[in-house]
Amino acid sequence: MGLRVFGTAGTEKGLELVKHEGAHQVFDHTKPDYREQIPKATGGRGVDLILEMLANVNLAHDLKLLAPQGRVVVIGSRGDVTISPRDLMTRRGSIHAFTLWGITEAEEKEIHAGLIAGLENAHCARSSGKSCRSPRRRVPTGKSWSLAPSARSFWFLEGFAETILRIDPLLK
Repeated sequence: MGLRVFGTAGTEKGLELVKHEGAHQVFDHTKPDYREQIPKATGGRGVDLILEMLANVNLAHDLKLLAPQGRVVVIGSRGDVTISPRDLMTRRGSIHAFTLWGITEAEEKEIHAGLIAGLENAHCARSSGKSCRSPRRRVPTGKSWSLAPSARSFWFLEGFAETILRIDPLLK
């Protein structure tokens, strides 16, 4: 099982960054039709997982993009949200939330280890002039990503402005 990663950004530089970091397809969220493009990219099925960084603006729209049993994980929000529960109910979807202040000691150690590894990789790249990142620390450009290390993978995906994932059971 692997992931097909869709990402959004609002500038040309942001779109390039999301693509460089491994997204299979990117969408410009400043374009009025970008929300119609995403379901088309899934063949009309919808997306399985959305990592939402600005829920007060996007959550109501996210629910309309979900595949059956799709999930939205809210990572960030700057205000109140109004949604239609029917958008969730018709898809048998769910909304989850993630915060750093509720993590366990074990999760904190894992996050710190990831941050240290990221800083070491950045130092390595500056010293050598080339990328030294571990492929386990970013969405690989090989277009398939195992869900096994999900907690760590989730943390490193969090850096996108918004990441939309389609789980493809045909990928190995």
